[in-house]
Amino acid sequence: MAFAKTIRRCRAWLALGAIGLATAGCNQHFSPNPPAAPPEYERRHPILLTRATQTATIEIGSHRPTITGIQQSDIAGFARAFRMDGEGAIAVNVPSGTANEAAAAHAARDIRRILEENGVPAHAIAHRPYRPEGGVPAPPIVLSYTRLRASVPHVCAVTTDIDMGFDTQQWENYGCATQRNLAAIVANPNDLQGPRPMDRPPAQRRYEVLDRFYRGSDTSTEYRNPTAGSASRVGVQ
Repeated sequence: MAFAKTIRRCRAWLALGAIGLATAGCNQHFSPNPPAAPPEYERRHPILLTRATQTATIEIGSHRPTITGIQQSDIAGFARAFRMDGEGAIAVNVPSGTANEAAAAHAARDIRRILEENGVPAHAIAHRPYRPEGGVPAPPIVLSYTRLRASVPHVCAVTTDIDMGFDTQQWENYGCATQRNLAAIVANPNDLQGPRPMDRPPAQRRYEVLDRFYRGSDTSTEYRNPTAGSASRVGVQ
């Protein structure tokens, strides 16, 4: 009888232990109060607008004060980029106290001329002498201007193993690469802050439509050749 009672007690304790383990497992994976979801990826990886310096170097030798054809193309492209997104003025940093000082001063005048020919106003070009460090005998002329740049302020690093676990929330690195790519390809960083204002409607077209409306005429446009924009006639009998 004592042995039978002992067996029954062991079975009861084993049953209670199994129930406790099952309850603990349910509490671990199916908690009625799950942790708060992480914030949106736009908040974890925000795109910030900062000022950046855009530069271009023009190599000038000690005995060659002229600008080559390739350098002229580079300067013209730099001028177009400044007109698109530049702020302030283009700084033409000319080396001083070097072996190519005279050649650089002559080339700087040609650079100013090329910049003006490509749409940069004369008042937006500033000459600045500089002394290179390290005793460089023939340092380059450095063109620079400030522009607005969009970027994510941190590196996209994978810190969580998403293969291990049952959480269905966004992981920390989610969306970081997309945000960095968007910041790199956007043409105008100001577009990330808000939409641009709408252009004014063409006055001539607006007057014509309103005039037809006042006269009770049809205001729709009549196209001379409605099928002129067809890209293909496949399947046309």
